[in-house]
Amino acid sequence: MTAAIPVVHGAGASNGRGRIAVAAAYVFNGLALTSWNVRLSSIRDEMGITSADLGGFLTAGAVGTVVTALVAGRFVQRFGARRIYLAATALFAAAYLTLAAALEVHSFPLLLVASVVHGLAFACTNVPQAVLGAASERHVGRTILPQFHAAYSVGAAIGASIGGLLSGVGVSPSLQFLMLAAAAVVIRSAIARLVRPLDERMSAERSVDVAGRSDRTPWYAVWGNSAVLSIGALVFATSISEGAANNWASIALVDSFEADEQTAAAALTVFLVAQTIVRIGGGRLVDIVGRPWALAGSAAAAALGLALFVFAPTIETAIAASALWGAGAALVVPVGVGLVARDPVNGPLRVAAVTSLGSIANIAGPPLIGAAGAAVGVRPSLLFVVAALAMTAPLVIRLRERR
Repeated sequence: MTAAIPVVHGAGASNGRGRIAVAAAYVFNGLALTSWNVRLSSIRDEMGITSADLGGFLTAGAVGTVVTALVAGRFVQRFGARRIYLAATALFAAAYLTLAAALEVHSFPLLLVASVVHGLAFACTNVPQAVLGAASERHVGRTILPQFHAAYSVGAAIGASIGGLLSGVGVSPSLQFLMLAAAAVVIRSAIARLVRPLDERMSAERSVDVAGRSDRTPWYAVWGNSAVLSIGALVFATSISEGAANNWASIALVDSFEADEQTAAAALTVFLVAQTIVRIGGGRLVDIVGRPWALAGSAAAAALGLALFVFAPTIETAIAASALWGAGAALVVPVGVGLVARDPVNGPLRVAAVTSLGSIANIAGPPLIGAAGAAVGVRPSLLFVVAALAMTAPLVIRLRERR
């Protein structure tokens, strides 16, 4: 006999608060990261380090994220999404305080340590956020995870503005990190309280679904799952595509058309605006065509948009092609993560695997494009990203959705 999921009185209101809390988590995550990323030049100057050293600082954080993402799914599976989110809050606070201390004493090794801790916290936030978002999506009964990713984009835009404002009024990066530590503790603790009913209901679903299934699947066994491999490959290609837009789109247009930097930057702006719009409103289309076809179609659209960007005869057409590129890339990561997360038992492990591939792509993609660009030019080098998208898109069409 199958056990029933306990009835939660006032579940509708709790689910509504849970969705708001998950959206707030995504907003704050984007806001916090971007607010200090725009201060990197100040951090470099205060520390007296080179741009290469700054790259090492960022790489240390990225490596911390990738390594932790590989096991964060097991942590969420064992301790619950809310507890891991709270643990990440403590890690973020420790990272911000250590970053502030490193700047004050001008210690580059301490700065690297802080960056690794920040990477650990980021991974321990991304996985429970995605799992909670997928749980909220299941309870609503329609695709809403892309909206959470849009919330992250909105938060990032707000964070960039805040960071610029603080820089303009003379607030030092070290003081900003102290402010971030306090804000992280207060805001993230409030979010954790609001997601408690959602987390408890998710645990109840998992306890029912685990009947007759093994709860001790090794974390590495998830890599033998065909859905994880197919979606992970597509997320990897799409993450490289997004990194190419963020890091190389403007440079490609400057080199190809001898445009000024301000004009070339319009390509990234168009990409991000299109991406955000589709994430806000694209859920309905996903529900109509189904997640596997939505994934394949989105990747194909991104590949077509990027190909048009590469072969555009004028800068105006290249900027216009960026809209299709961004619109296509918009849904792959949130829909793919939502699809693998729908299993209440092993969803956290699968989310961790897929997001770790995205993180690896974010680390490896930009320098690979740069190396290829040095040999053949930046715009032509983007064709390998087109090929990656085109090859991985068909892999997801035959996937089955777990309802």
